[in-house]
Amino acid sequence: MANDEGERITDHLNRTDTSGRSRWKRVAPLVDRELRKLAAAAMRQFAVVNWRPTLQPEELVNEFYLRLLRADARPWENRKHFFAYASTTMRSILIDHHRSRKAGKRPPADRSVALDELLAGREPTYHPPGHLGEI
Repeated sequence: MANDEGERITDHLNRTDTSGRSRWKRVAPLVDRELRKLAAAAMRQFAVVNWRPTLQPEELVNEFYLRLLRADARPWENRKHFFAYASTTMRSILIDHHRSRKAGKRPPADRSVALDELLAGREPTYHPPGHLGEI
């Protein structure tokens, strides 16, 4: 039974006679439960390193579907290949999300801040690299 389901999923994934969107509408009900499990597992892995993602598992699955639709013309060997790709992509999504949140807390890379302004507790003024300020 599981092998028949796996073959059915693979057949749906590799159909080229329909658009990507309609293909995923047929495949989603077959793989959604397993994708949610993968999403929860990926989020638990990140929690081990003391980083709690702000995404919910459902949001992670939705983001995976969006990335999948963008890279639609991909041949799938089997069900295992699809879920391995899903797992790797979800980890990448979590890392990208984490990096973007951390980047918002830093000043832009093309600017620097004078140390005396930070030590004095003033709002920092950003300067271009190489700016020496008042000497």
